[in-house]
Amino acid sequence: MGKPIPDDESRSVPRVFAHPKSESYETLHKRFRAQNPWFEYMRLNGDAHFLGAELPQEVAADIEGFFQTK
Repeated sequence: MGKPIPDDESRSVPRVFAHPKSESYETLHKRFRAQNPWFEYMRLNGDAHFLGAELPQEVAADIEGFFQTK
């Protein structure tokens, strides 16, 4: 099945989303991020669940920014 990732190896896991648009969902992400330094997220101002189709430039910019900082 592959090798497990060593505990000392840091990797970021990005998440880009728009829904649901509730403050409680934002708070959930903030709490999870505070407890898991490898987790990153970006909420975009979209109306669909398919942000790559709705906001391709914004999604691409977020992905490019993620790779430029790593």
